[in-house]
Amino acid sequence: MGLIERHRRNTIEGSDQIPQFQKFVLLLCLLLLSFSNELHAKTEKDSSEWLLIYYIPYDNNLSEYADSIINQLEGAKNLKNVNVVIQLDQSDSLGMQRISFASGRAMNQRISLEESYDKSTLMDFLSWTNDNFSFNKCALFFLDHGGRPDEIGQDLYPDSTFLKTTSIRKSVQAFNQKNKDLIDLIYLQVCTKASIETLYEFHDLCEFTLASQDVLGAPNFYYEKTLQELNQSPDIKGNQLASFIAKNDAPEMFATLTCINNSAFDAVKLAFRKYSAEVHLRTDLAFNAMPTYFDYGSDRYWDLNAFLNEVNSKSTREMAARDSLIEQINDHLIDHIYISEKASNVKGSGISIAALSKARIYHFRKMQFYRDFKIKKLNLN
Repeated sequence: MGLIERHRRNTIEGSDQIPQFQKFVLLLCLLLLSFSNELHAKTEKDSSEWLLIYYIPYDNNLSEYADSIINQLEGAKNLKNVNVVIQLDQSDSLGMQRISFASGRAMNQRISLEESYDKSTLMDFLSWTNDNFSFNKCALFFLDHGGRPDEIGQDLYPDSTFLKTTSIRKSVQAFNQKNKDLIDLIYLQVCTKASIETLYEFHDLCEFTLASQDVLGAPNFYYEKTLQELNQSPDIKGNQLASFIAKNDAPEMFATLTCINNSAFDAVKLAFRKYSAEVHLRTDLAFNAMPTYFDYGSDRYWDLNAFLNEVNSKSTREMAARDSLIEQINDHLIDHIYISEKASNVKGSGISIAALSKARIYHFRKMQFYRDFKIKKLNLN
């Protein structure tokens, strides 16, 4: 067979295979497209202007209020501009629930984790949130009992312990780094957390912090109206969201709520250091009169302004430094104080300071406040 004849024969035989090859290629393309669409569906994020993130370690006597809170937040599934995600631990041994209300639907799944006090649990929840939701603004809520100055969220099973503020810091820092932005508002929806030590733990994590100087009620009732107002006015800032929360809650749920402008903390820190320098870190602090105080658990908290005003000053320089510090707190650090309609006799200025001895301050030495404000030698009680 000559070369021309062999070429002609191969061409004819090859032409019989082209339709089959084309079918194979077409089928392969369809399979790849289907897989791509399925993968895209799995990874596509729910998007909204605002995302509200709730961390609720209710593995204690507050567990009975969980259903009321979830039911009130469910309305977010029908809102265009607001999505809600929740991680809930209840007083059982069934793990936790991870819940979301977004894009017209509700999602509820069980996860096997039980240690809501553990930083890895919170970090995993925030990482999951980042993987599944996109947003322009967000608010982070912590609900539970307060504990000591460095504790937020009591977990009774499998161990009786608290979520530490240092653990929250590390988890939220990782969340912010991934988003390349600060959280707009953190609401410490726990008792007596409007203390300067606790507030300062969050000062570089969010634009504004909302907290109560006194005890808070449960389950609170601001959720539904606040979701509606936020959906209607998505361009607001974190301090305006704080005002929605305070305005829409039932008056018996709180006495005061304090909204902190975290951008003012650098100036307050400088003023506090100047005052401490004038006091000379003396151990013989004496009060002219007993400052207003709040007791919670085994700790006492002085109202910060009352504490500063009642310390027996020994010089005009000391009094000037004190007055400058109070001005920075009242005029710059405190964005607003929201007073309940039923709080007929408001006792505090909105911020407290823990009444700790030098030994107790050493116990909390890892808190940012005691490190950065350089008052570890000051006896505050």
